[in-house]
Parts: sequence; C-alpha cells; structure tokens
Amino acid sequence: MIISIIAILKVGAAYMPVDPGYPKERIAFMLEDARPQIIISSAKYFDLFGNDVTVISDIHNQEIDSLPGNNSAWENNIGSYTYVLFTSGSTGRPKGVLMRQKALVNLIEWQLKDSEMAPGSKTLNFSPITFDVSFQEIFTTLAIGGALF
Repeated sequence: MIISIIAILKVGAAYMPVDPGYPKERIAFMLEDARPQIIISSAKYFDLFGNDVTVISDIHNQEIDSLPGNNSAWENNIGSYTYVLFTSGSTGRPKGVLMRQKALVNLIEWQLKDSEMAPGSKTLNFSPITFDVSFQEIFTTLAIGGALF
C-alpha cells in the first residue's frame, strides 16, 4: 500500500483511500463523487468498484520485474493535491475533502523540526489509511529515513 501511495504521488496524481469494509452504498457514492480513473486493489475487492474504472490488482514479482527500472523524479508541486478523504457523513452525505501537498509538507516539516525522530526511527502506523493522521505517520517517518510498522 505504501509503495502504491508513493507511486501515485510520483506520477502527479492524488490518492483516495477506500476501506473495503465500508457499506457498498458509501463506496459507490465516493466513487461516483470522486470519479477516480484508476483503482489499485486486491482482486478480492473487484466487486466493490464496478466496471467504470480501471482496476489494477495483485501485481506479482514477475510483472514488477518486467517494468522499467528507472526511478523518475518526484515533481514537487506544493499547489497540487495529495489526497482526498471523505468525511464521516454525519451531516447527511459524506463530502470529499482535497488536501494540497503544501499542507502536508508544512505538517511534516514542523514535525521533523519539533520532534525527537531521527534516521532509523520506528513508527507504529496505527491510524487507518482513511484517517488523515495516517499521512502524518507515513510521510514523516519516510522523510526522516525511519521504518513503518
């Protein structure tokens, strides 16, 4: 999942985590509202996404080995979007909230400056990927050269 997130960002796209445990109606609403072009998922969840999107799943080592090995540069565009999260819907319908790269970069820079993290730090990634705190855990740990558990 972390590799997929980094790949999505490296190509300049934003990602939208979807919990397969959500009710099918909520997932359908999120997909209709956000209209993602590509979904990366395990094959066992294909039935959640319908036929209107391209679903990439279960890439095996042989397929990875056949892909280009170059590591393209990550374009730092603080005005671009990093992710979209949907609110709980407590006021009626869930709303997609787009987060710009700039906000996440500011948060990471603050945490790196004001925390005791150091290269090799270990972080327990306890927040679900559908919760915004997970981005802080993931990207701050990776930015310092730490490990996620």
